[in-house]
Amino acid sequence: MRTKMVAQNRYCVAIIGLGSLGQNTWFESLQNMPKVSVCAVCDSNAAVIDGFALRHAETPAYMKLERLLEHHFPDFAIVCVPNRYHLPIIKQLEAVGVSCLKEKPIATTVDEFHQLCSAQTKIGVTFQRRWQPRYVHFRHLLPEIGKPLSVRATIAGKYDPPQYGWRVRDNVGTFDDLGVHMLDILVWLFGRPSSVFARCLSDDQPCTRDRESHVFMTWQKSELVGHLYVSEVALEKEEWLVVRGTLGSLHLKSKEITHYDVGGRQTYQMGFQSLKQDDIFLTTEAIRLSFASQTLEQVAQPHQDVGRQNGTTKTLDRDERHFNNSHLVTMPSNGHAEFAAAPAAAADNGYDSDQSVPKFNSVTQKTFLLNNEYAMPGLGFGTRKPKKPKETYEAVKKALEVGYRHIDTAYRYNNEGYHDKA
Repeated sequence: MRTKMVAQNRYCVAIIGLGSLGQNTWFESLQNMPKVSVCAVCDSNAAVIDGFALRHAETPAYMKLERLLEHHFPDFAIVCVPNRYHLPIIKQLEAVGVSCLKEKPIATTVDEFHQLCSAQTKIGVTFQRRWQPRYVHFRHLLPEIGKPLSVRATIAGKYDPPQYGWRVRDNVGTFDDLGVHMLDILVWLFGRPSSVFARCLSDDQPCTRDRESHVFMTWQKSELVGHLYVSEVALEKEEWLVVRGTLGSLHLKSKEITHYDVGGRQTYQMGFQSLKQDDIFLTTEAIRLSFASQTLEQVAQPHQDVGRQNGTTKTLDRDERHFNNSHLVTMPSNGHAEFAAAPAAAADNGYDSDQSVPKFNSVTQKTFLLNNEYAMPGLGFGTRKPKKPKETYEAVKKALEVGYRHIDTAYRYNNEGYHDKA
């Protein structure tokens, strides 16, 4: 007998793959979610299943997905297995009508991408950086620097994949595993590039997986040029995004955004705090709501559906196929010349409406004049005195509830007694 809802108003989720991501990130985080319950898990490794069962006897654990689907009908499944198993597992889920959220990459080949797009079930892909507050704010602030002229992106760290792990065995390099996140951000911010030149280094290792990658891109439509650097052999963890424009530059370094005017003077800086549990919560809430009531084309952004990932997939494919090619690759004008089976999202270079270059200065943004005579954009700032007791407390409490973490308030005007209570 197959079970679905474990309790009223709670959604049943199955986790497929109990590696570090499936067990330590997804399972542990979902344990604390009020509207979601993990109804079952699955992993092909007997030792992993036995260890999980000892720690979480209340959650059914299976070694075969077929057995799990015989006994459970989850509202959706989270796929956390090695990349090459994504497609066959999704086909099994499709056969019984179960939607899924899969970990990146979108697909390992363009052919696999087309198969996923044609699947008769809802499929989401986790590209969480698109909706993390730091990147959302960065995108909203881009008009402050005028027309973008150049972009430099870095995502790097010191990682040493296990010699006998699936990444080494399947030749999954650092670009597929790490760089695709930043590539997706670039496509999200500026659309699919017109040309790509990519080179990788394997450090003369026995396997052919890349350990460091350099990708040069141009966007002919907007006259933008860019460079993406990805590495697993860096001395320290780095995550940078720098966009220079006609009116200044915007810098994201780790969890800080800094704006500089055209003369190189810093005008403002903001910091962000977030936990991995926050990413899991927002992702799962979005997929729960969208899978429950919407079509594939309407699935919410935190888990980009595969059909809307055309730009990232095609750019990634060009990168990988030309890592060992010394020629500049020009993207077809319609974005699909080599992939006739895929209809263009739009007539010009395959741009989607939510992936085009931002409309600069299309909205007059409220600014505040600082003492140094520089203008700072208003990003949800309150500028008036509270009119009654407890008003600031209520405002700060609401801001915390929706995710703000850095809030400056006055300790006067009948609010002293509420300090530190929100």
